[in-house]
Amino acid sequence: MSEYAIDVAPLRSTAERLAGDGKSPVYVASNGAHAGLLAVADPIKDTSREAIARLHRMGLEVVMLTGDNRRTAEAIARQAGIGRVVAEVLPDGKVAEIKEQWATVR
Repeated sequence: MSEYAIDVAPLRSTAERLAGDGKSPVYVASNGAHAGLLAVADPIKDTSREAIARLHRMGLEVVMLTGDNRRTAEAIARQAGIGRVVAEVLPDGKVAEIKEQWATVR
C-alpha cells in the first residue's frame, strides 16, 4: 500500500487486533484508496498441538520459521505451544536460518 501511497491508518488497529488473534490481515484497495481489510486464518489442529507437546517431552526445541508477520506468527505459536518464532523471513532467509541453527547443534 505504501508503494501506491494508500493510507491504511484507519484500518491499522483492526489489522493489529486480527494479527494478535493469529489471523493474517490483508489490506484491499480500489481506485487508489483503501477499500477494506480481509483476514486469513489457518486454524491449528489439535493433533499439531499434541505433536509439538511430544517433541517438547523428547527434549526438542520447536521453532516456527515463517514469512508471516511477527504478530500473527507469535499468536499462532502461543496457541500451538511453540516458544521460539522467527517471522517475516523470505525463502532465502529461511534457508540461511536453518543452516545457521544446524551449525550450532552439530
